[in-house]
Amino acid sequence: MKKIAFVLALLGLFTLLILAFSLPPKKLSSKEHLSDFQPNQKLIIEGKVIKETYNKNQKVLHLDNNLNLQCPNPCPSLLNKNIKAIIRLESYNNKYYLKILKLNYDN
Repeated sequence: MKKIAFVLALLGLFTLLILAFSLPPKKLSSKEHLSDFQPNQKLIIEGKVIKETYNKNQKVLHLDNNLNLQCPNPCPSLLNKNIKAIIRLESYNNKYYLKILKLNYDN
């Protein structure tokens, strides 16, 4: 009986794991909605890059919807280009950071 319960528990955990990784990312449209999401959650962002700045080892893309994305180096110049990015929401000292995981843009 214990073996059956153990196998069923493993199957249940495996099913939950598959569901967690197969769910599509949610769309984020503005800075005001950042607190609606959990840290380390994947999100989709679309917008036009209006400014690029540099930090220590990354480029920060400022979008027209007041969102700032951290693009790890090497990151191409995307000024005045429309982008679509899958990002991970990170939180540190009650501040939110948006790190790019995958980036698509128009040439």
